[in-house]
Amino acid sequence: MEQEHEGCTANYLDYAVGYAAVWDDPDLYLALLAHLLSPRLEPAKSWGTDRMRVTTRGGHHWLDQAWKKYEADLDAFAPMVFSVAEAALLKHLNLEERVEITLLGFNRRRSAIQPHEQDRHRDPIDAAIDIVRDTAVALWRIDTDGVERIIERWLASKHTLMRRIAVHVVSQTPNATGSDLVRFVNQTCKEWSLPHGVK
Repeated sequence: MEQEHEGCTANYLDYAVGYAAVWDDPDLYLALLAHLLSPRLEPAKSWGTDRMRVTTRGGHHWLDQAWKKYEADLDAFAPMVFSVAEAALLKHLNLEERVEITLLGFNRRRSAIQPHEQDRHRDPIDAAIDIVRDTAVALWRIDTDGVERIIERWLASKHTLMRRIAVHVVSQTPNATGSDLVRFVNQTCKEWSLPHGVK
């Protein structure tokens, strides 16, 4: 796992997402976004004991600003941004599983997958969730078969968060009726134990 150098100020890379020269270079901007979305380990105190926790490298303000630039032309950017964001989110979940056991981990911390008032106090991981959610939904308009494969993979995931995102993406299926979605929930989710419900 990549760590910061001693004395390194990661904020400088946060600020870079606001520079026009960076945004004008798609490859550079995507590489910067991937770096800021990546997880890192930090020491943490818990009830007087030392442990490690997983945090997101970038700050939530700058990640949200970076994502707003992509949102303006989501269909064009979704295919390349999706893979970067999904990989980062899975790295968070897999790394957290290995280093800590907590009731309020990434799988359970988010109240709702869709935008919700309860999630107004954001953490950097929320930006990764939003990007994965929105790019996956945008891909319905570009690659329907690909999205169906993504949903199938997420529904089989050991991570509750990925299954919850899958349910949201299914809810945005083009031309799906209410009956279709109820049938999906009954067939696929009835045995799940989702901490915050299917939202």
